Amino acid sequence: MPNAIVLPFRIQRGDSVIKGGTVTTTNETIDGLLRLEEHRLVVQWRLERTTDLVGPEIRSDRKLEPVREAIVPLAGLAACTVRGSWWPWSRSIKVVLTAADMQAFEAVAGPRGLQLSHPAELVIAVRAQDRQAAREFASDVELAVATLAMKRAEEGGELPPGQTAAWASGILPSTQTAQAAAMSTVRPEGTRHVPTQNEGEEVIS
Repeated sequence: MPNAIVLPFRIQRGDSVIKGGTVTTTNETIDGLLRLEEHRLVVQWRLERTTDLVGPEIRSDRKLEPVREAIVPLAGLAACTVRGSWWPWSRSIKVVLTAADMQAFEAVAGPRGLQLSHPAELVIAVRAQDRQAAREFASDVELAVATLAMKRAEEGGELPPGQTAAWASGILPSTQTAQAAAMSTVRPEGTRHVPTQNEGEEVIS
């Protein structure tokens, strides 16, 4: 791939704790970027944390962390899918990256990474107007993973267990299938903002 393929994303999360007559509310906003390169997926993000204390003392603290980066080799990915909401009136979709190797994914999902709810999945919600860009990104990732797996198979190498299972189940497409999906659309120029939201999911075919 001569040029890197990117998809911006945003993850928002928060919680509240009541202790000793003080309510502490913490909200985190993670703005990041997925960048697909030849043999790896680069994940970059910056976390902004706001802490509000309401009690004997009322205070609001804001902390902006420096940009961080984690690299996942394509051999560590099993699949990249696009899921939509169960609700018929919702047009929201999510890009789901599934790990083939949890150790390879630890830098993204673990305590020093994004601290994801599932250690083998990175789920990114996408705005309705960004559906096309998200589909193209997922197709590009699938194509890259399938191409790498095909190359390793032709060279007589073994596939990672997650990729072997994904290939057998049809989650990981053949190179021709992924390439056809990737070429069926034209990539728009520019990048897009990707917020998050929590909804039920279904796989979009």
